[in-house]
Amino acid sequence: MITPELGERIADMCESGMSIASAARKLGLNEKTVYGYCTRYAIDPPPQYRYPSAPDGSAASGGSDRRQKRFTASEDRDLLEMREAGFSFGLMAKKLGRVKSSVVTRFATLARQEARRETVSAE
Repeated sequence: MITPELGERIADMCESGMSIASAARKLGLNEKTVYGYCTRYAIDPPPQYRYPSAPDGSAASGGSDRRQKRFTASEDRDLLEMREAGFSFGLMAKKLGRVKSSVVTRFATLARQEARRETVSAE
């Protein structure tokens, strides 16, 4: 089981460019476990691990036929504007044609990315 603390370490490593294999090795985890965690929680994996997008912007999820639609920069801007306007996660999801859990997870990803940018700019 991946604890919240371990999950944050996985996110930090993978979103900063470390390969999934390297992160798994360093943390003593199976590579598929790390990749699955990144997929489940919308953690942006290093480019070499991203499945090619279909014309509709979706990408395969691991070895399954299930497709996941990646968030676009435009959708990210829309999400941030809706949050400022006080929209609920459910309403944001409805307006974007997504499920609520996808929107909640995207906000977590955006927060991690913002925190990382602040850390880099402070150094």
